[in-house]
Amino acid sequence: MRLAVRPILERLERRQKTPFYTSLHSNCDPELHLREAAGWLTRAQEAGTDRGVAYGADFGQDFLPSYPETTGYVICTFLDLANHYGESDYRRRAVQMGEWESDIQMGSGAVMGGMYNTNPTPSVFNTGMVLLGWAALLRETGSERFRISGKRAANWLL
Repeated sequence: MRLAVRPILERLERRQKTPFYTSLHSNCDPELHLREAAGWLTRAQEAGTDRGVAYGADFGQDFLPSYPETTGYVICTFLDLANHYGESDYRRRAVQMGEWESDIQMGSGAVMGGMYNTNPTPSVFNTGMVLLGWAALLRETGSERFRISGKRAANWLL
């Protein structure tokens, strides 16, 4: 019975979300698309109050809570954007993200799995993704804070 209902629910959802899609366009300018993607990531960070980047968003609704895993590698993306465009705001945002990650790092050194929550469970994959961000920030800023957070994460992984 469940298998028969699934296609019906998928069609209903597609019909409900159709207004959120635009028609195909002919503008394939990579610079425009890079700016738009960077803008979306910026809004995903601004949507919350904690300096992390949102897990995502459902069509037509607000952004979801911050997600440590993706925030970790968005740090690297924002540092690359800062260098590409020469815009220090991306760097500032990356540093804020790294500081937030340090603030919520678990006592064990691990990074929590799932969206930000007050009852965290450790995650190997998420810790690795955030470790990439801290390593990039350490190279960029030389900040001892990011070295310590990264060392704690690496020790936990080992």
